[in-house]
Amino acid sequence: MSYSVVVVEDEPDIANGLKKLVERLSPECKVVGVAHDGEEGMQKIQYFNADIVLTDIRMPGMDGIEMIKRLKSLGCNAQFVILTGYAEFSYARSAVRLGVCDYLTKPIEEDELSFILHKIGSSLEDSHRSMSHIESLEGKIEIYSKSIREYELKSFLESDETDQKLILSEIKRFGFPMDASYGCAMVEFAESESDLSSVLDLSQNYWLFPCQKNTTAVFVAFDSEPNWEGFWQSIHQTLKDKACIGLSEIHQSAAKLREAYLEARHALNYKVIRGSALISYSDVKQFRGVGVTVSPSNLKRLEECMDAMDNDELAIVINSIFKELSQMTDLSLTDLQLVSLDLILAGVRKIPCLRMQLNSFLGKNILSLDSIANFQTMDELSNWIISI
Repeated sequence: MSYSVVVVEDEPDIANGLKKLVERLSPECKVVGVAHDGEEGMQKIQYFNADIVLTDIRMPGMDGIEMIKRLKSLGCNAQFVILTGYAEFSYARSAVRLGVCDYLTKPIEEDELSFILHKIGSSLEDSHRSMSHIESLEGKIEIYSKSIREYELKSFLESDETDQKLILSEIKRFGFPMDASYGCAMVEFAESESDLSSVLDLSQNYWLFPCQKNTTAVFVAFDSEPNWEGFWQSIHQTLKDKACIGLSEIHQSAAKLREAYLEARHALNYKVIRGSALISYSDVKQFRGVGVTVSPSNLKRLEECMDAMDNDELAIVINSIFKELSQMTDLSLTDLQLVSLDLILAGVRKIPCLRMQLNSFLGKNILSLDSIANFQTMDELSNWIISI
């Protein structure tokens, strides 16, 4: 480390000689300023934010003791070393009570000056190391606190709590204004997460928190009726094909934050059907499932392919089924789940007991509606089914 030094001495020859001596004896010390009275010393010590100050006691105008008192009152953290003559020795000892770290008697001995500079340098290095450690700990605590807060917020948003007083209390605790309208957007990036805040309208009040890998929930508060979908259309155009966005409806009360969050998540799940797009909950909420299943003729073709161990033809059949599904305008996630289960279970169709057990297990664990939504497109889903 290097340390800045200011020399305050009213005799120019002594001041310049001391400057050269300091830099020769302690290369890590750089004399950044020389002053010849207390007033000038104060200015240069503050300007350079000096680490070490070597100052005479008796000087015209403001003396060294008065200068130190004023600097200490201003919060100066420099290490002060007093230069004193033999006749001023008792005076110098009393100055140590001001927080002066050491003193040197004139004429100055090189060994003594070298020892004091080394001692101060070691002390400053220890202080710097401790401060760096404290800052590192504070940074880790801040990151940990943020993670805990995000976990608590996500737990609240996904909870089944029905007590309205408790719900409002939690919303207030998380810092959401209570008198605003809210919308929620769930933004999932195709690969690594981008800086979403850079494309948001800074004139709006918004809160971001990560939900899972590459997915961020954005709550936006509005004072007046917003152009909600238009707001996100422009953002989606900026992001182009980098992200898929699920939008909630607008809710007039902060008490509906959880509903907005769940709506946005539900809308985003439809990306497997609609691909990378802007998907509004109002467009998909009516899709409750129409009972789509794999037709008997397609099931028979699948069985024939499996009996013949014809993987190429099997892939063609499965892909044709998903192509038909993709052309349905009212296809729901529930329909997609049922078709996927039918395809997976086609291979064990002749074992009713095993089929029943697998249907229950796959539906609850492997192909739940949430896990269906982990696929980006129906092509990904069909390729996965083909692979198993």
